[in-house]
Amino acid sequence: MRKYCAGRSLAYPLAILDFFVDIFSKLFYKNRKREAINQNAPKILILSSGHLGDALILSYLFPLIKEKNKDAEIDLVVGDWCIDILKSNPFVNQIFIINHAKTNRKKLNSYQKWKDFWKTTQKTVSLLKKKKYDYSIDIRFSAYPFHFILPFINVNKTIGFGTRGFGGLLDNEFFMEEDDVHHLTYFKPLFEQIGVKFEIENIKPYFEISEKAKQSFLLKNKELNLFREPFIVFFPEAGEQYKMLSSNFWKELANEILKDFNGKIVVCGQTDFVDEISKKIGEKGIGLKGKLSLNEIPILLEKAEKIYCLDSLPAHLGSIFTKTICFSSHSLGISFFPINQFPTLCFFDHKQSKNKVFGRKDFVAKYVENIDNQVIIEASKF
Repeated sequence: MRKYCAGRSLAYPLAILDFFVDIFSKLFYKNRKREAINQNAPKILILSSGHLGDALILSYLFPLIKEKNKDAEIDLVVGDWCIDILKSNPFVNQIFIINHAKTNRKKLNSYQKWKDFWKTTQKTVSLLKKKKYDYSIDIRFSAYPFHFILPFINVNKTIGFGTRGFGGLLDNEFFMEEDDVHHLTYFKPLFEQIGVKFEIENIKPYFEISEKAKQSFLLKNKELNLFREPFIVFFPEAGEQYKMLSSNFWKELANEILKDFNGKIVVCGQTDFVDEISKKIGEKGIGLKGKLSLNEIPILLEKAEKIYCLDSLPAHLGSIFTKTICFSSHSLGISFFPINQFPTLCFFDHKQSKNKVFGRKDFVAKYVENIDNQVIIEASKF
């Protein structure tokens, strides 16, 4: 019996859906014509309907695939919002786009999102029909996998989670562990199917900075002149509004930092919230609302003393390039801790993660009931 990652109100409809999917799969899909898997140079299609942080962390597994088989070919199906994370990745062969309506955070109405979903799905399926893959791996375990496209494309072995429907289309169907763990742990049995094994402690995070991004940043910095003195980066935005902290929180944090730090605080982001915070910081604040592209931010982080951010993409990206302090409020705790390269401190309020061990070197996870003034004092001294 399947264990759905959903409440009863959704689990029952998923069970009904899967009743019919299983019949179709047994009568037709599982009997599809297949070719022998190319063990020397497998073609692998990896699918994810998730967001930027998901795409970045997923990319950490690509070098492991290449280490296992240097001639493996990796194609991806993702939302177009992930392109900036993946387009310079040296391990990726080709990227296809499906903008799932339920994970699309663009400022569109529901009709527009579903229309975009249908349009991008049609285009990608038509392109994928021309290709043949040895494996497909869909990493989505909690919501909105892309299994529904599998009957329309050519894959010898399909791998993924059956926790959100269409599991009957998978040749190797997996389910989530009930314990709270880092979400990369869920991927381990999937990637073992293609001979790739890993431990969270040993994963090496990376992000490729393109030559184009370097040149673009140099041109912008002639005007911004950010490197005249030491600086710290604030990234106060997150994909979900409920994760965000008040502008007064960031003001108080800046005040505490500036007691001992004789430099600037650079506030990055895309909304007016950036300007609001930089104004509250005063003459020591530099607001960069919309000034830098995602691919240029790592260049800034390389020069920064440290970054203060939320449990969002900046935490994952920041911890690759500089010392990182992350405020994880109303989040899933250990499930989405960043895979760090530099020393990282994460304050989190997820009770189920309170006594969990995250074995990354130079990573400190501190459970707090509230992101309050005591947290500000501790964070400022890290």
